[in-house]
Amino acid sequence: LTATLLTVFPSVHVMDVPDTFNTILVATVQPSTSENLAANLEILPGGAQSLLRGALQRGLASLRPTRAAGPVFSDDRAPVEQITNSILLRFLLEGSDTRFPDSGLGS
Repeated sequence: LTATLLTVFPSVHVMDVPDTFNTILVATVQPSTSENLAANLEILPGGAQSLLRGALQRGLASLRPTRAAGPVFSDDRAPVEQITNSILLRFLLEGSDTRFPDSGLGS
């Protein structure tokens, strides 16, 4: 997904969520670096919500290197396109409603 986001956004940041198998990708409209996040944390007013301060601290601590390798996903390659196309073709070729195969709801 990082490679896909980088085709539209100039910067993508990768943050691993602690104690999970999840990763958060943050794409920015303007070029940015991890130093920008650290600077924003530094200038956060003392009266700022503790939830915001904690999120910035955890985000900064969990940053990982951004790797842009991998396929670029586009709408013309989305699996949903292939699924709906196959449903339409089956309907046209077989003459039955095949939206719900194996469920008994189709024909």
